[in-house]
Amino acid sequence: MKNILVLIFILSSIFSFAQNSQENKSNTKLTGRGVQFTPTIDNNCNSVGKVVLEITVDKSGKTISAVNSKDSTADNCLIELAIKYALKTKWKPSETAPEKQVGTITYNFSY
Repeated sequence: MKNILVLIFILSSIFSFAQNSQENKSNTKLTGRGVQFTPTIDNNCNSVGKVVLEITVDKSGKTISAVNSKDSTADNCLIELAIKYALKTKWKPSETAPEKQVGTITYNFSY
């Protein structure tokens, strides 16, 4: 009986971890460029919402700015959190890209 309870606990922990790791997702749009690095997203605001950011990326792939758009449905805590993650996102470099290329990142936060 004790082994069964331990197994149930382990399985529920794994399920909970998998579920939490998939809940905070992002979608990116930057024409002709893929994401090279996406930071792990952690919702320490304990709230739910969608944050849509307009991002600016340089030729080397560095996100140089991130600004909240009108399509966001989240509180200020999530918006600030999304901006923090967006600025850590690294894109594939492109010599043919404009000096400053504009795109979007949409974060869907839940907990």
